[in-house]
Amino acid sequence: MSSEGNTDHPTECLFDFLKGIGLHHLGDYFRVLGCTYTKDLKLLEPQELNTIQLVSRRKLEKCIEHVPMQYEAPPPESSLGEYLRWYGLQHLEGFLNTIGVFTVNDIAYLHEEDLCLLRPVPRRRLLAASKQH
Repeated sequence: MSSEGNTDHPTECLFDFLKGIGLHHLGDYFRVLGCTYTKDLKLLEPQELNTIQLVSRRKLEKCIEHVPMQYEAPPPESSLGEYLRWYGLQHLEGFLNTIGVFTVNDIAYLHEEDLCLLRPVPRRRLLAASKQH
């Protein structure tokens, strides 16, 4: 389990999950995409899954069917840093500050193309979190 994010409901470590289902060989591929949590698998697009060998892909898809996508929302008064830590995105704070995001409310003004320099999964995780806010 990871100690990052919401400590009351820790997010399952992706690499432990992959090892547990015999797909640890996919760890590097998911790391390149920016996956660190099991929930991140729900953020992958079909073309990213289609690059995985057929049997491994089907095994993975079956195992993630019941992985919940929703993250519990952080407290409403969270600072940007607290908010990012809650979602395991604290490494993005410097980048977000560089493009003018200094508060949680500023995230609402971002478009996906503003985040094109980020790896795909952290970008999607940030956008999904902002929709819940």
